[in-house]
Amino acid sequence: MSDRSRKPPVLLAALLGVVLCVLTLAGWGGGCDPAAGLGWVLTTAVYAGGPAAIYLLAALGYGRLLGLVVPDGPGSASLRAATGLAFMLTLSHALGALGWLKPISAIAVCAIGLAVLVRGLIGSFGSWLCASPRARPGWAAIPAACVLFIAASNPPGTLWGSEFGGYDALSYHLQLPQEWLALGRLTPLEHNVYSFLPGYVESAFLHLAVMTEAPVAAGPGQGHGLVAGDGWRVLSCQWLHAGITLLAAWIVGALARVLAERAGLDESRRRLAGSIAAGLTLATPWVVVVGSLGYNEMAVVALGAGAVLAAAHVSMRPWVRGLLTGALVGVACGAKPTALFMVGPVAGLALLASLPRRAWLPAIGAGALAGVAMLAPWLVRNFLACGNPVFPAATDLFGSAHWTGEQVARFASAHRFDGSLLDRLRTALWTSPGVSPNAPDVVRFRGLANPQWGVAFPAGLLAVIALLASHRIEGKQSGLRRIAFALIAGLLAQLLAWLMLTHVQSRFLVPCVISAAPLIGMAIARLERRRAAAALALALVVVQTGVTIRIWSRQLEGAPTRAMIAGVRALKGEPFVPEAHAELPIPAVNQIAGRDRVYLLGGATPLYLAPPVLYHTTWDTSPLGRLMREHPGEPWAWSRSLRDRGVVYVLADLAELRRLGESGWYDASVTAPGVLEWLDEVGEPIMGWPDSGQLLYRLKERP
Repeated sequence: MSDRSRKPPVLLAALLGVVLCVLTLAGWGGGCDPAAGLGWVLTTAVYAGGPAAIYLLAALGYGRLLGLVVPDGPGSASLRAATGLAFMLTLSHALGALGWLKPISAIAVCAIGLAVLVRGLIGSFGSWLCASPRARPGWAAIPAACVLFIAASNPPGTLWGSEFGGYDALSYHLQLPQEWLALGRLTPLEHNVYSFLPGYVESAFLHLAVMTEAPVAAGPGQGHGLVAGDGWRVLSCQWLHAGITLLAAWIVGALARVLAERAGLDESRRRLAGSIAAGLTLATPWVVVVGSLGYNEMAVVALGAGAVLAAAHVSMRPWVRGLLTGALVGVACGAKPTALFMVGPVAGLALLASLPRRAWLPAIGAGALAGVAMLAPWLVRNFLACGNPVFPAATDLFGSAHWTGEQVARFASAHRFDGSLLDRLRTALWTSPGVSPNAPDVVRFRGLANPQWGVAFPAGLLAVIALLASHRIEGKQSGLRRIAFALIAGLLAQLLAWLMLTHVQSRFLVPCVISAAPLIGMAIARLERRRAAAALALALVVVQTGVTIRIWSRQLEGAPTRAMIAGVRALKGEPFVPEAHAELPIPAVNQIAGRDRVYLLGGATPLYLAPPVLYHTTWDTSPLGRLMREHPGEPWAWSRSLRDRGVVYVLADLAELRRLGESGWYDASVTAPGVLEWLDEVGEPIMGWPDSGQLLYRLKERP
């Protein structure tokens, strides 16, 4: 029977599997009724997934158009998809930074991309998915994909203990598009240092908000922008990142197939290697965790895998390969600057390994120029805003902009690892020093041992050993040695950069799937016994999927979908339920403050707050701290200055102030006891939440 004749039953089986998985997982632990959970996910797929799908399909259309320079061949469709994603993210950022991202332009950009999307791309994608199921262990990752989209259907801030409910999304990944939407352009903001990062993925979230005509203002107690109404737009951002996760797994699988071909493996083994790499990528718990949040990691993986794919594309001239490789690495850095040392080395080594030495210089030169060109909009934007094109980095070279030396020191200390090389290695391989043994595993195990890696790194280590120890890498398989060594060197470069240049957080290793997954795929695919190889591959993906489901099932005390149907409205307090006073500060603040401005003191996650907000990140200038230094010992002067800025209420997070103060990450002038003493003198206590350590005060007029 031909592969073509198998496609309908395979697709039908896959669809049935998805429905059954969603039905089962949506009701896990009694979080919600399974049928209601299935209905919610399917509804969210339409309302939230629709705009995200339009954005991604438009990106594929642009990839098809720009990919005309990419000759047909193995992996060409995936490379064009990566190119289209890079173009779309760059375009969203450029339009946003220029203030040209309006509803008509946002819709037009997507419409043009959709118009040039041809059936050929969909056909190539479908043929990869629907080929012989016996060689497709990647299908075993379907339950993990269902977890990915179910989690993306939950309101931000409710899932994933390792991310503290997605704190980064609440403080800047999703919050910045909210503020840019209100301002009418993408621009650096002095109260949120993360706005000085490139923000290419965040610009895509802004694109979704503008395209769907998100309201920039709302009535008293009601949310605006991404969280307006029932918050389907903020879920759309999560679905967009989840869609990019699927795209990343597809591109990683295509990369493994191309590298397997270069290594001399036959067609069936190439497909097996690709399926293993794609399935393992999608089934890895860390990928599901970050992919279901409004983060940016999976864009780095998709673009990074595309960069390595471009480097290995032998049908292009060396300088063209270098140009495309560098451009994709540049946009990956635009998604997350750490891609410079987590993606750049892998792509660079792959480029050198696939070219003769005489072609190295033109390829590397073209790649460097292309990478800088793709980051130029961000560099220019930052330079015009603060004089430092890479702020908050390189402050010694370009200046610290609006920051003081003390702020620079605080930021640097929090983003590097303080400890000996032995401490680094212990954290990387086992536990984090100074963390209580009773802490959750995902916190205590910060590096390779983090349970959210599942079996990825043990399997990667075995794959490296198997490829290095093989005595049969010769003859027609001589290419395997070259490819394997390039990937192994790339993986080692990633691990070394992570160990020496970061604060050794496990999540920062996510781009390692670009090199580790193809290594595992090729190591298994080259086993002599094909059935044994296929069985081993299937077992590996099944185990990894099982680990993901287990971690998912333990969220929210074993009821991971508990907050799903209540949704964003419940977190905002719509409709307002007085009984929620005792548990959730934000519904009460939204109801009480109305249109009066609220000062978040200690906290930095204003996403769900409806009133006007004054806040700052941990590293940025504290308004209260500045007033304390300008008017020492004059608490009423501090209050008067804040009221002059429109502040009526202060929501003080004393628990967070204590934690940040103990870490040395907050303004030393602002302490929990000092804040409490000040508020007791100048404010009227309104409400308190002892469990979270938060207090709401109304500032009084001076008698």
